[in-house]
This record gives sequence, C-alpha cells and structure tokens, in this order.
Amino acid sequence: MKILKKLYLQLLLIGLLINGRKYILKHRNIITS
Repeated sequence: MKILKKLYLQLLLIGLLINGRKYILKHRNIITS
C-alpha cells in the first residue's frame, strides 16, 4: 500500500507540472499578444 501511495503521489506531481506548464504557456501567449 505504501508503494502504491508513493506512485500515486508521483503521478499527481507529474500531472501538476505538465498542467502548470500548459497554463504558464497559455498566459504567456495572452501577455505577448
């Protein structure tokens, strides 16, 4: 169970990083245009 929880948290972190990058890129495009 501990290993599963660790894996889940890692996936969540990776997902947040990817979404955060997309969000930042979107906002950067709005600012530059």
